Amino acid sequence: MEKIKKKKCRGNRTAQRRRYKERYPEKVHSQRRARRKRHRERLAVLRPPKVEKLKPEKKPRATLGIPYPSDTKEYAMAYYQLVKDRRRQQVNEWRKTNPERMRALRNKRRGRETGGRNFTYQDVLDILRQQKSMCVYCRENIKNDYQIDHIMPLSRNGENSKNNIQLLCPSCNARKSNKHPVDFAMSIGLLV
Repeated sequence: MEKIKKKKCRGNRTAQRRRYKERYPEKVHSQRRARRKRHRERLAVLRPPKVEKLKPEKKPRATLGIPYPSDTKEYAMAYYQLVKDRRRQQVNEWRKTNPERMRALRNKRRGRETGGRNFTYQDVLDILRQQKSMCVYCRENIKNDYQIDHIMPLSRNGENSKNNIQLLCPSCNARKSNKHPVDFAMSIGLLV
C-alpha cells in the first residue's frame, strides 16, 4: 500500500509570513512597490485620466473694490452694494433670455392673487403648438410675438389655469382687454 501524503497544516501560515518579513524587509518592500505600480498601470488603462477642476481664485477684499473695514458695518454695507448690483445684472440677463418663463411667473403671481390654479411655461408652449402658432381671432402668425390672454378675464372671476388661457397677437389682445369672450367675438364679427 502506498502511503498517503498528509498536507501540511496551514494554520501557522501567518507566523511564516511574519518571519519572512522580518528576515527580508527590503525584498518585501520592493515587492509591494512593484505590486502598487502594476495596479496603478491597470487602473490607468481602465479609467480615463483625471481632469483637475479649476478653482476660482480667492481675491482679497482690496481687489473687489471694498475697503478693509475699520468697522465691520462699513464692510457689510459695501459688500452688500457690490453683490446687489451683480445679482441685479444676472437677473436682468436671465429675464432677457427667458421671456416666456417671465410671462409664466408674472401670471403665476396674478393667479395667486385671485386664488386660482396656475399654468407653467410648458403649458404655454403646448398651447402655442395646439394653435399652430396662429392668433385665435385674426389668424396671424404669432410664433415670435405673442401675448398670453385669459379667455374669461381674471377681473370677471376667470381662473389662471391652462384651460383658461389662449395666445393672441398684441393688437387682438389689446382690443379684447377684459371683455367677455362672446362679446368680443361679436364685436369683431366672428359671432352673429
